[in-house]
Amino acid sequence: MAKIRSHEAWQALFAEYEAGQESARDFCVRHGLRLPYFYRRSLELCGHSASRRRRDPKPIPSAAAFVPVTVTPRAVPAPITLTIGRASIALSPSVPPAWVAALLTALERAKPMRMFVDPQAVYLHREPIDFRVGIDGLAMRVEQTMGLSPLTGALFLFTNRRRDRVKILYWDQTGFALWVKRLEAARFA
Repeated sequence: MAKIRSHEAWQALFAEYEAGQESARDFCVRHGLRLPYFYRRSLELCGHSASRRRRDPKPIPSAAAFVPVTVTPRAVPAPITLTIGRASIALSPSVPPAWVAALLTALERAKPMRMFVDPQAVYLHREPIDFRVGIDGLAMRVEQTMGLSPLTGALFLFTNRRRDRVKILYWDQTGFALWVKRLEAARFA
């Protein structure tokens, strides 16, 4: 049966807890208290409401409580434009110079990228496919239904049922590449 303690008994318990080095859990176990009840009583003794709901609603500020504020835009420095050949990139002045130097070094070593290798052939899969299929599923479909090797460098085109999307799969000697195109208003013939 639960022990009924007076207000003074609770104050003495909390004074003992504050004076000691014991954790709240250990203190509650030693005195036969439930931890949530212990915390709720401590809040009540400190003058805080133990209820989760507010008893008094928040006061609504009056119109006089609002002060007009003017916001002045901060001057934003102009971006730095970096142009290499026909490509250009706009960089914020806050970009660290070391990052720009690393970017320039990487661009200097990079080879130009082409979308496609020179395709030997282009194959269109006649039946529409489920567009959730990825690279592995498309490569398997090329081998099984078309009877071709997907590693030849040829382009393999797949469409969906509505013919408003196309996936192009090809092998470029370093791995498979998959390109996806979605038409907004028209359809592929």
